[in-house]
Amino acid sequence: MARLVNYQTSFADGQVSPKLKGFVDTATYKSSVADLKNFVVIPQGAVSRRPGTRYVTSTKSNLQSRLVPFNFGQDQAYILEFGNLFVRFYQSNAQVLSGGSAFEIVSPYGTSALDGMSFAQSADVLYIAHPSYQPRMLIRSGALDWEFETFWSKDGPYDLINSNESAKLQVTTTVPTSGKIEVGEPQVDITDDFFLLTNHDLLDGMVVRFTLASGSWPEWHGTLSTGGSPTAFDASTDWYVVNATATTFQVAESLVGRPVYLRASNDTVKVIKQIHAKGSAVTMKIGNGTSAQWTNSGTKTKDTIHTYPSASSAVTPSDGSTDLLFTDTAHGLLNDDIIQFRASGSVPDGISVSTNYYVKKLTDDTFNISLTPSTGANTTIDYSSSGSGAGSGVSWYKNKFYTAVVTHTGSASNYPTSVLGNDVWEELSINSGLGFVTTDNDSLMRFNPLTGSAIKWGYIQIDSVTNGLTITATIKEEIASSGANHEWRKSVWNDGDGWPRSVEIFQQRLTFGGNNTFPQTVWFSKTGDYDKFSPSEQIGMATGNVSASGARIVGEQIKDDNAISLTISSATVDLIDWMRSGKKLTIGTSGGVFQMYGSETEITLTPFNFTVDHVTSYPTETNVLPLLIDQQVIYVQKNKRKVREIAYKIKIGDTNATDLTLRADNISIKNIEQIVYQDMPNNIVWCRMGDGKLTAMTYNQSLQMSA
Repeated sequence: MARLVNYQTSFADGQVSPKLKGFVDTATYKSSVADLKNFVVIPQGAVSRRPGTRYVTSTKSNLQSRLVPFNFGQDQAYILEFGNLFVRFYQSNAQVLSGGSAFEIVSPYGTSALDGMSFAQSADVLYIAHPSYQPRMLIRSGALDWEFETFWSKDGPYDLINSNESAKLQVTTTVPTSGKIEVGEPQVDITDDFFLLTNHDLLDGMVVRFTLASGSWPEWHGTLSTGGSPTAFDASTDWYVVNATATTFQVAESLVGRPVYLRASNDTVKVIKQIHAKGSAVTMKIGNGTSAQWTNSGTKTKDTIHTYPSASSAVTPSDGSTDLLFTDTAHGLLNDDIIQFRASGSVPDGISVSTNYYVKKLTDDTFNISLTPSTGANTTIDYSSSGSGAGSGVSWYKNKFYTAVVTHTGSASNYPTSVLGNDVWEELSINSGLGFVTTDNDSLMRFNPLTGSAIKWGYIQIDSVTNGLTITATIKEEIASSGANHEWRKSVWNDGDGWPRSVEIFQQRLTFGGNNTFPQTVWFSKTGDYDKFSPSEQIGMATGNVSASGARIVGEQIKDDNAISLTISSATVDLIDWMRSGKKLTIGTSGGVFQMYGSETEITLTPFNFTVDHVTSYPTETNVLPLLIDQQVIYVQKNKRKVREIAYKIKIGDTNATDLTLRADNISIKNIEQIVYQDMPNNIVWCRMGDGKLTAMTYNQSLQMSA
């Protein structure tokens, strides 16, 4: 009988699943194998023994670590070992030593944070993002000179501009000497009742004072009639700028007043603008910083602020030895929740009605309270005092702030949150109605104190929270007036809203993606200025623009290189898992993969030219970072069983997500925990499996090979 010999000349499709054994007539069957262990497919189609490994050292204490590449260029490459609160370093196949011992630095990241970290490198700086940590920078200054620095953004990113016109913010601190800036010596025009001063930078709503240069004070009159004696200007009166043009301005006695009439022409004064300068310490308040508990009687004046309970429950106070103990089954409160107490009988000794207290949760059924957040001492009660002791009929209330948008009379049916109340009350848009809380410390706010058409944004950093409506802060960019205005924006990054989950560098912009409160938002820095997130900038002040007459133009503009915030809009809330930069920014989410870029004709992203494209609905795995190979993105699908390729397909004229594990789905049954790419010599994607083994996939898109 003749013997049949089968020659296989190619292994270009690698190992395939037993599910393909019946497809003997396919091209894949003829160039694949059933089992391929300790071999890799090379791009030419043959197989070769897998490369060997080199033992360098063990992880510190043989505990969990995460290895991160750091490639400065010019043959200066490192491997960073992130472990429990430390980083160690490797270079040229050896551990970096200092004094004969492993060189390491202290890290803020513990073991539990390792899987959730995201990285982006720019020269000697490694940017690090994690949803529970403020972003950090790991900075290299030398082989043995590495340090962590906290990343502090400038002027953003922010939430939307507050639209509640009754929630007015203002600086209540008196303008210090540093904020009294001489603008110049104006000419006084008594014919048209204005001051003439070329190149002044005053805007409507700013406050000015005058000083006498020489001679006598100019005079003014409040009415057009010449009846009565005019009043001389002085050095102590605040005047509000109105009707400002590039070269002239008028003044009024109030922010909404009419300009005064000038009666004597003496060009002997200097105009001094009153601003809150950069670096000044200030107190800022919403309204006047106070609120009243809502009642169903009396007139509620427009713009006043009231509190109304969003939750409440009866509670049993008792003597907790040194602390007043409250018992309420399944109370639902968290540490630092702000509550107040009321009673149908009497409140316990040491407790005041309408005072804010901070919760110190002990169990799901018990809690203490404190007058200060977090580390503050608990409020105590002395049962031996001659008072009400534990009180009777006691209830706690978790209040929210509401502003009256029109003047009205309180009634039992128009309370905040009621159907009728929607017409007269609006929840304060700070922390979902809770007002300022301690997690706002160190966060930023942007504020335009000028009403009307004038715009001059400044921003502050919150130093401390006095109460829900009052903060102390440091001016980071000058606040042009002490006037109250509703145009303010609050930072979206803080301990309350959470910190960005991912970081990347895209088109010269440092880019952060998603936090707890804004899981679908991507924030892009100003082009070439990685720490600046200002959405607009001052014309003239920042750009040097002047008008045809030579006057400096002062206002706000959005330029192509300003910071950008884009939010993915989809039917579901798609948590951003990772971002990868190529010609387009590819974003992996729990709802699939998206791409952000300018447009197909102009790829550069700007505030005026942007596209958000939903590439595929296949979700991504949260803690498995993707690969960028040429311009193709390789990622692990949710559940860690599939590897997909995001690539443009000429045949369909669009980008899609190809399943690279389809022919060998049995290989990934142990779950893919991490993927890395080794370009030389054989274009291999290495997959670390859940059982500790390595799986290799030879990937060469130009050959359409994934084996």
